[in-house]
Amino acid sequence: MPAVDVTVTEGGDAVFWVFVQPGAVRAQVTGPYIDCLRLRVTAAPERGRANDEVEALLARTLEVARRDVRIELGAASRRKRVRIVGGASPAVMGRLVALLGGAG
Repeated sequence: MPAVDVTVTEGGDAVFWVFVQPGAVRAQVTGPYIDCLRLRVTAAPERGRANDEVEALLARTLEVARRDVRIELGAASRRKRVRIVGGASPAVMGRLVALLGGAG
């Protein structure tokens, strides 16, 4: 299985791909999936609701401000590229690596 690639930008942001399953029973991060981090959200993929929940779930899970989580690509797709502003900090990277099961 390919590892999830987390790119650290010169500005100190963490960028990675997620795979989203909307309409789930409960919102959760389920771990690596192919080359993405797999997320389940309860919201339907209508009018950006699932994207809003993706950003909120990642902010809560990584313990960062909601405004620091941005979907860069794939707003209308299940596969999305996400940027965590300031996500290269040791605390955030540690939480992200834990979600990836030590991979990344």
